[in-house]
Amino acid sequence: MKEIVLKPVEIYENHMLIDVYDYTYPIYEKHSATLAPNPSMKKGKPKLRKRMTIDVDYSAYDISGIRGDCPTLDEALEYYKGYIYNLVRVRILDDWYSESCLEVLDIIRQKIAKYYE
Repeated sequence: MKEIVLKPVEIYENHMLIDVYDYTYPIYEKHSATLAPNPSMKKGKPKLRKRMTIDVDYSAYDISGIRGDCPTLDEALEYYKGYIYNLVRVRILDDWYSESCLEVLDIIRQKIAKYYE
């Protein structure tokens, strides 16, 4: 499972752009015979590497489309959590987790709460 960092970069009233980063480790030792990097020799401080930018839409039109399946705000947030998870998973080809996902979901909650009043 890969650790991912989600950073909202542009937040609008109807959508948000999110940069997706993962951690990479510098590799200092190489196999002597093949000169290929040895992944078991991860040393040094991990560095963030930008993988992609995703766009999450939450306009009135988008919310009206999911309201039939998600009649409450909490269910809509679960929908967006699954949407983001699947969108990133397709690109990195691995399961992932992120502590910063809660920050993104809080922003989405603030933006879509008016549609669930």
